[in-house]
Amino acid sequence: MRHPAFSAAGSVPFLKGSFPEDEKSGFPVWRKHKNFTLIELLVVIAIIAILAGLLLPSLNAARRKAQAAKCLSNLKQIGLGVTQYAADFSDWLPAGKYNGVPGNWKFELSLYCGLAKLESCEETIRSPKYGYGSVFGCDGFSGVSEGCAGRLKVYPGQFGGLGWNDNISYGTSPDEEKRNSIKDLKKLPSESALVGDTLDISQWDLGSYHADYTCLLYLRSGDPLDKRISRRHSGGLNILWSDLHADWKKQTFMAAGKNGSTGWYYSIHK
Repeated sequence: MRHPAFSAAGSVPFLKGSFPEDEKSGFPVWRKHKNFTLIELLVVIAIIAILAGLLLPSLNAARRKAQAAKCLSNLKQIGLGVTQYAADFSDWLPAGKYNGVPGNWKFELSLYCGLAKLESCEETIRSPKYGYGSVFGCDGFSGVSEGCAGRLKVYPGQFGGLGWNDNISYGTSPDEEKRNSIKDLKKLPSESALVGDTLDISQWDLGSYHADYTCLLYLRSGDPLDKRISRRHSGGLNILWSDLHADWKKQTFMAAGKNGSTGWYYSIHK
């Protein structure tokens, strides 16, 4: 006679006593579980919400750190691009603007930073491949003001979170300030910013002044700190210096300047 702890097939054992059993056959009786009550469901939802609330700040902090690290990595890559560009063009630096329009430095450096070089600066800044999410951008960039939204739509490659310093190698046109050479930056190049984090809408609404979202700005007399200098990464910004090293500086450090000049870290020293 087959032991009642075995199934009819004689192969799958049941642990006797683990389940309610039929009085006659001795086999387990499967019963429906009772559904959760509304109160039980609300308790579970509340616990999940509490856990999410506890974890969210940590997740956001980790995301911001990752954005800052990638931004710094992009600047280092741009620094390598500047080095190669200067080697090919007799120590000349890229020019930040073309006919007063920001973004020319991306056009000139693109080939040295792993991107295709397009036909012109205009074509470059019209392409999103040279803006946010590219080597010329910062993932922490939050966008622009409503007044600049139309410009961003047409020229996405012009924006992205990193900008060229207007005070160094400004432009290409004869009526613009001249393009600079590395030779012009022999004195204290580690104190002359070249490229760095720009402002975005999370910090200041610049209205229709789109260029100020695309360039590295120094503190101008009478302007609030947040209107000129980024604090995107832990109260500061990442910067590529003219000696081509990259690091993080506090917003107030960049604004204070040195030797009585608030624009010290944005200037060529002679």
